[in-house]
Formats: sequence, structure tokens, C-alpha cells
Amino acid sequence: MKSLLIVCDGMGDRLTDGKTPLEAAKTPNMDKFAKNGITGIMDTVRAGIRPGS
Repeated sequence: MKSLLIVCDGMGDRLTDGKTPLEAAKTPNMDKFAKNGITGIMDTVRAGIRPGS
């Protein structure tokens, strides 16, 4: 089984023309992955650790 991890960094940035970064983004490939694939949530750091970029 092949896996692909997409890290969506920057979604907490300031609004651009009244839109959030995710609303303003053009995401045709991510949309296709979400439609045709299996999605889930994964903990990438231990509990109590604050992730950062």
C-alpha cells in the first residue's frame, strides 16, 4: 500500500482579500486525492508537545 502525507502549513496565516489561506488556495490535486483516496488523522508528535513550523 502506498501512502502520501500532505502537511498543510500556513493555514493560520492572516486573511488575504477577506479569505483564509485555505479559501484562497487553488487545490485541484488535493481535492482529487480527497475525493478518490482514504483520509484520516495522524498524531505526528507526542501528547503535550506543541508542534511548530
